[in-house]
Amino acid sequence: MRKRLKRWIRGDDVALPVFGEMIELMYGSLVPLIASVFGLHLIAVFAGFRTGDPLLIFLAVIGCCIGYARIGLGLAYQHRKRRWLDRLAARRWQNLYALGGVPYCINNGLLIIVAMYSGDPYVFAWCGGFMIANAYGLVMYVAVRPAVAMTQVSLTLLPVTLVCLASGRFDLTVLGLNMVLAIIALMINLRRQYLTIREMLESRRSLERFATTDPLTGLMNRNSLLRQIDDPDRRVAGSRALLFIDLDRFKPVNDEHGHQAGDELLAQLAVRLRRCIGERDLLARFGGDEFVIICESRTAEALTGAEALANSIRESLAEPFHLANASVMIGASIGIARIPAGRVDIDGLIGEADDAMYAAKRARREADIPATRDRQELAA
Repeated sequence: MRKRLKRWIRGDDVALPVFGEMIELMYGSLVPLIASVFGLHLIAVFAGFRTGDPLLIFLAVIGCCIGYARIGLGLAYQHRKRRWLDRLAARRWQNLYALGGVPYCINNGLLIIVAMYSGDPYVFAWCGGFMIANAYGLVMYVAVRPAVAMTQVSLTLLPVTLVCLASGRFDLTVLGLNMVLAIIALMINLRRQYLTIREMLESRRSLERFATTDPLTGLMNRNSLLRQIDDPDRRVAGSRALLFIDLDRFKPVNDEHGHQAGDELLAQLAVRLRRCIGERDLLARFGGDEFVIICESRTAEALTGAEALANSIRESLAEPFHLANASVMIGASIGIARIPAGRVDIDGLIGEADDAMYAAKRARREADIPATRDRQELAA
């Protein structure tokens, strides 16, 4: 139970892509946060005009300052340089949001308590409305991380509830009992909303995975590769090359041993190709027995790194594939094309590597001939 609770708090209960989207949703609550800070400004002015209570005004001003800091944190998240979040980074941003909410919620709770004893029913009503609006409005936005949301609700509402119940006044006692029911209902709603959002995000991820992944090999499919090849973060002059791989002697495996053996061979091949590529390289099944690799060169010249990768792939394919009913040997013809900096003509680039690959097939079955024809970079 303790480990399960820890995983739930840390965000380890969901897959990383879903956790990252939850953090995105949580930091998407800037508009209600700005509205909350604006409400505190109005309370400061209204309380000063109605009561002149310096403590009430001080708490409202402090709340504004904390709110501005939280808005700044949200802007920092939205303008961060590294767009993709690993689990550690996502957890760090979650913790920053949670820590920022602690003083804000405590301050809001104290504001309500001071307003309660200010003697002005209008100020108390305004502050009470502000408290409910925050609990049921702003905090509900972060229900995607329920541990954060429940903590913030508790820090705002529980102190006020306890003060009401301990006041000895009938009206405040009734209010406190109603707030107990409200807190219980809110906690249940937070949990249900979290489960609904989680299910929605996981379903969307499953659909995206189905649309972008080859089901047989688990690699990217053609459409996914075409989107990622032109990613602005990967446009570095002279550092990338495209490898177009066409398997040799694959058709005889299908003919002699059946399509199930061919599928098993492709699945094993995908595992070997994954072992050959680098961490930032992209690997996709382009169709049939054709594969494409976007190579992030380890050297200053893209073709040099791509040729080294092609040699590594050929060495990997030199070992036999042990299928359920047979052991088979295959080869591969590999065409290489340099990817220019900036936006590129994807179809032309793949056609260039395809031409080089077929030239390699015609020349010798186990060699690759890099495409050296210069290409004109298209305007962005």
